[in-house]
Amino acid sequence: MPKKGKKGLPQIYCDVHIKPGAIEGFRKQKFKCVRIQESKYRDLDEHDFFPGLYAENALLATGDLKYIESAIENNYRHAGIIVIPPDWDDEEAAAYAELLAKFVAVYIEDKGKHAWRRRFIYVHHGGVTIDHNTEEEQTYSWESLE
Repeated sequence: MPKKGKKGLPQIYCDVHIKPGAIEGFRKQKFKCVRIQESKYRDLDEHDFFPGLYAENALLATGDLKYIESAIENNYRHAGIIVIPPDWDDEEAAAYAELLAKFVAVYIEDKGKHAWRRRFIYVHHGGVTIDHNTEEEQTYSWESLE
């Protein structure tokens, strides 16, 4: 059984695109983070390890936009994906990771441990968007978050 952070939150596996600041942002929201290159999935491509993450109910933090497009187009079953673009500096990555992790934590605490499955969350110029593989989408503008 996978170890969980405080509050019964799932682990977040962070791929090579995730900066240390983002990991600290996730940890501030009480998520346990594991770098994929230091995990049992270290020698696998994300297309090969995402079924294992789903079975563990573990989230994936990635900045690999091609993988995200593939996951959406092919309707992958996943436990949830947090998108942190690789071009952000460490400080931006930390702030936005903490914000996105807060959304995920509240959603899971409210709806249950599997509630984040097949959802993506990302920041864009207009705010924060949560996409679900079933076409459901929620967008929160920066103004609504103030």
